[in-house]
Amino acid sequence: MGTPGALRTVALALAGFMALSACGLGSPSAATTPQPSRSYSASASPKVDHCANLAKRGITPCPPANLPLDKVPIANKTGGKVPDAQVQEDGQALLRWFALYRWAFVNNHSDFLQSDALAPPDFGQQISFRDELQWLASAKAAGGTLRIEPIKLAGLSIVPVSQVVAELARGRGYLVGPYEWVYVLAGPDTVDLVKPDGTSQLLHSSGADRRIYTLSFGRVRDDPDLGRVWYEVGSYDCLQYPVQETCLV
Repeated sequence: MGTPGALRTVALALAGFMALSACGLGSPSAATTPQPSRSYSASASPKVDHCANLAKRGITPCPPANLPLDKVPIANKTGGKVPDAQVQEDGQALLRWFALYRWAFVNNHSDFLQSDALAPPDFGQQISFRDELQWLASAKAAGGTLRIEPIKLAGLSIVPVSQVVAELARGRGYLVGPYEWVYVLAGPDTVDLVKPDGTSQLLHSSGADRRIYTLSFGRVRDDPDLGRVWYEVGSYDCLQYPVQETCLV
């Protein structure tokens, strides 16, 4: 994203990821993330009248009710402590999260990415969708639009969170469970600003060897208007020490 990690993560090929030496985490983000402010009754799919309800909640524009979800491997790395059926079900919520993100970005819908739909607004704007929102703002300022080849989702896995990583995450105000999700994004991806006169300016480009690994903290939210969807309340770049040890389980 530039990626739900230009989306805050460093892009390296897989070989570089495996060989990475330890490095410091750096200072905490200014964006702390409270628990989701609403609780919802279970609903795997959005309601028919979801557009009107979303508008009342300040979430616009309205996404299609049944966005296609990517078909990627969903790995259970909990040693069986989380049942496979639950892992697959919750993995679908992350697939819906990514599909909604991609729909909003490709269609230049900055308002949706700044809303409470996929993440607390402060966290989404400062971390999760920071690059995308900066590119969209540049296009708006130029009176143009973005032409996007989006990054691809390559895989999901649920992993045990080490005590060290859990303490670091709680220090940032993240909600941390014993198991959290790692998602892998893959290039190529490009972002071009198309100006009113038809000329274009390249804002971002990466090759097919690009890989982004992100440890995502959050909760599956049974949203009556968006369906069962992931709600990201924190994240770490998997290339950072000691997070890489959790990601590489």
